[in-house]
Amino acid sequence: MDVDKSEESASALSFTDNISIAWSKIDYQPDEAHLALVNESNESFLRAVSAISEFSKETSDSSNPALSQELARLDLKLNLLLDLVGQLIYSQLDIPDISRVTVSSAQVDWQDGSVPEPG
Repeated sequence: MDVDKSEESASALSFTDNISIAWSKIDYQPDEAHLALVNESNESFLRAVSAISEFSKETSDSSNPALSQELARLDLKLNLLLDLVGQLIYSQLDIPDISRVTVSSAQVDWQDGSVPEPG
């Protein structure tokens, strides 16, 4: 039985979104030390995101409504500030066009005018 890519990625854990993506060919195979460094950086980022979301859950269950309200107000202000700074930086960067990207443990799928060579 032949399974196409969409069925294969639908049966596994995957993430699909419209994002900017760029690729470039490298002339070398990354060594184990480089891959370990990249994996450590990614793990550290994911731990930080997890810690932030856990902290917000704990504070939202607070028995002090004034504290919860103040934290929510500060959170909204910080998000607004980050959005404004992000817009300023985004307008100054050379960011690739947005395309539909699917990332899974086995592959990354996207549509682009230039296709990388196999391998």
